[in-house]
Amino acid sequence: MFVKEMSRQECNSVVQAGHLARLACCKEGRPYIVPITYAFAGNCLYCFSVPGQKIEWMRANPNVCLQIDEFSGGRQWKSVLVFGRYQELSPEGRWRRECMQMTSQGVV
Repeated sequence: MFVKEMSRQECNSVVQAGHLARLACCKEGRPYIVPITYAFAGNCLYCFSVPGQKIEWMRANPNVCLQIDEFSGGRQWKSVLVFGRYQELSPEGRWRRECMQMTSQGVV
């Protein structure tokens, strides 16, 4: 197996092509990881969620990580880690356009 570091452009291509990721968050030293769907626009990733454990944990600690994979068969795959900060967006006002884009892309 051959492993190599991908360029930023290669990473962006994987993120843009995908819609499924694993979201990792942490609260009080305990990790939590769940699959999510996402939309990528500009330099941001957006997702929709109802209140629950991941929202509670991200409100307590906004440092998050996403893992996005691309499989092209057999033993050929790419994996991208995205580190960032959780920010809760209101579907009204300033973030309305982003929320509408997520809905139109089926990210619900």
